[in-house]
Amino acid sequence: MDSVRIDKFLWSVRLFKTRSIAAEECEKNRVLINDIEAKPSRHVKAGDKLTVKKLPIVHTYDIIKLIDKRQSAPLVKNYILETTPNEEFEKAEMARLTAFVKRDRGAGRPTKKERRELKHVFCLIMMLFMPFSADFSDTLVAQSLANDTRAYMETLRQTRQADFVVEQQLLAISTERLISQLEPFYSDTLALIRQKAYHLTFLSGTGSDLHTERTVAVERLFNGSNDPDGGIIRQTLRFLQQFSSEDFNDDVRKLMNEKISNTRMSHYKELVLLAGFVGAGEDEMRELLLDADLPQRHRWNISLALARMGDVAKTTYIVNTAKRLPISNDLVEYVLPELIYTRQKEAIDFCIELLFIDEKTCSSHNPYTSEKISCAWLVLPLLASVIADLPVTIDIAGDIAGDYQQALRDSRNWLIENRDYEISY
Repeated sequence: MDSVRIDKFLWSVRLFKTRSIAAEECEKNRVLINDIEAKPSRHVKAGDKLTVKKLPIVHTYDIIKLIDKRQSAPLVKNYILETTPNEEFEKAEMARLTAFVKRDRGAGRPTKKERRELKHVFCLIMMLFMPFSADFSDTLVAQSLANDTRAYMETLRQTRQADFVVEQQLLAISTERLISQLEPFYSDTLALIRQKAYHLTFLSGTGSDLHTERTVAVERLFNGSNDPDGGIIRQTLRFLQQFSSEDFNDDVRKLMNEKISNTRMSHYKELVLLAGFVGAGEDEMRELLLDADLPQRHRWNISLALARMGDVAKTTYIVNTAKRLPISNDLVEYVLPELIYTRQKEAIDFCIELLFIDEKTCSSHNPYTSEKISCAWLVLPLLASVIADLPVTIDIAGDIAGDYQQALRDSRNWLIENRDYEISY
């Protein structure tokens, strides 16, 4: 299947208990596809970014594969990959902790989970105040956390349920130590365990201010591109895009150069775009372009990566290709994000041209009307993510906050006055 209604897909991957609830949430503008509010009749495709607002958390997912029948919980990971930032889960934890602190008198004894948390805090206090030597204390803490890591992963294996509180405790240690404790689980026979090990590595690495720790995390995550599960390969390659290019050392770049030549690799597009972001594999990509039998989809993705690395000819090629396409939802939602990925002014200028077109050629996301709208409304959020100082406010879901019409007028005027705008990287 090429596409599925969003309400049916949300129900199929168990994000909502019933399809009617999923449709109701769409009507309340709590579901977005590629950062655009989606009505129940809107269709999704593999590769789309899904945002679901379940306050206080705004969840984000990557759609891996389409499905229109409800799946069992263990199979959901084959269809969606959760990419929700760690900060979102912290909101829920803060709300939970606040509720615990304000526990009403007469509410009864603490639950088992609450007692475990109290016990963990008590152990930490004891280790701080007991008169142990520094070395012995460090060893005791390391052993305790190593046991916690093994216990948590084994609990996850049995219950298939993640525990945010425990994960926050594991993420409190250094990235190198965490990776050492997770080492046995990167090669576990259960894909869910391997997936969680890489997810914790990603959270620890991106949450560190130390370049050395981020480099170690990048190296371990890139090893995930060798995983036998295609979903994990996609997950790790997308995780790596959240790091800085300076976090990729020479060893990782060398491995990336070698993998570029293997066009049969699962999720090859993500690898190529990551290489373009890092600035690796240029020679290998140019050699592949000489092959007349190279599939067009690979030729396009390699051109995007080379454009990101500053190839003027490839930038012109992809822009001219985009200009030949009709101005429609498909152009805005699937092609423009790839042009913006290049971070080249020629590509961004083409997107800006579309912002000034008032012709109504895009479909409205309102399922109760067939009236067309100007595609400028859909282009504006994309430009706001890449042009520095554009007078537009983006909310936590990646949407334009406030008056859309005023935001469009202000942005057009600002772009007329600031033709030498700065591109955000």
